[in-house]
Amino acid sequence: MNPALELLQKKIMSWPPEKADAIVGLHGNRFDRCPKALELYQAGYAPLIVLSGNNVLVGKGMRPGQNEAPITDVKQWFIVRGVPEKDIIVDDQSMNTRDQAVRVLDLAVKEKWNKILLVGSTEHQLRAFLTFLKRREEIGWKGNIINQPADMPLDAIPDGRSDNVRRLLDLEILKLDAYKDHVSPVS
Repeated sequence: MNPALELLQKKIMSWPPEKADAIVGLHGNRFDRCPKALELYQAGYAPLIVLSGNNVLVGKGMRPGQNEAPITDVKQWFIVRGVPEKDIIVDDQSMNTRDQAVRVLDLAVKEKWNKILLVGSTEHQLRAFLTFLKRREEIGWKGNIINQPADMPLDAIPDGRSDNVRRLLDLEILKLDAYKDHVSPVS
């Protein structure tokens, strides 16, 4: 990883939480990201949880190396743990990280949110953050994006994946170039 990306990854992984308008839980790693979003919600950092993903690209064999849970099951995970259904917004139309950034930040503009807590995971948070930053720039949203990744050790294998976090992070770094039109540059 180049030094600028390595520094940004370290900052992203250690960002302290702040009060916000919504917690944005990015669909992925089955339920691994859910405890972080729940922790933030229960601590009163935001009154809403936005779950962003889809039910189309889930299940064994839909994407190489992945076996996702339906976003409806993720929503139910929160309800079972005491989050009222009225406090959960589901975006089940986003097919990728770019779609998530577009749909969530369009919602932020519509609802006049000033700050969101972005919950991804160790391997995905960097690209997710840069994608959300790019979308923020495109639409001129003046709000803040606060990173709150569900941290996992580099040798751990996230639920629903076949590779460990280190390998998945390496793949995400490669995606920064492949999706360069959808991410903010790192200098």
